Amino acid sequence: MLNYNEINNVCLAITRGNTHSPWLVLEALNLLYVTGCRVNEITDIERWSRLRNRDLRLLPLKGNKERVFKREDIPVHFYNSVVEGVNAFVPFNSNRLRYYCKQYVVPYPLMVGKKNLELNIFRHRYIKGLANNGLTRLEITALMGYTNNNTVNNYLDSVIVVG
Repeated sequence: MLNYNEINNVCLAITRGNTHSPWLVLEALNLLYVTGCRVNEITDIERWSRLRNRDLRLLPLKGNKERVFKREDIPVHFYNSVVEGVNAFVPFNSNRLRYYCKQYVVPYPLMVGKKNLELNIFRHRYIKGLANNGLTRLEITALMGYTNNNTVNNYLDSVIVVG
């Protein structure tokens, strides 16, 4: 069973990729690390928009509420692509990015029960990190744009192991 620091170390190792990782993959992994977004959220540029104060808004998936990210928390390449309205990770769509990382970047299977986390480990790390920083489950639910506490409870109560 991995604790938060071990999960964070795994995520940092993944963001470094390997010697053959294209910089776009590393940029995508870094974005997952700093935002806790889903892979399909970062590759679907039409879900993003710039607000007047230069922060970015992410339109929700799965009936969630929108999320807002501070400008300084977003990597420059991704921020500029949102402003220009182009996909920052061409030729990677969400499936190709997942496949590439599964084949070349994620060093071993990370499991919750019988489910392989793959790149969803970043979302687990992000939510567990918010709790470690003192946010309540209710505050995390609001920050992540969830409509109820069940999802946050699932993330916080999950046990991650190396498969």
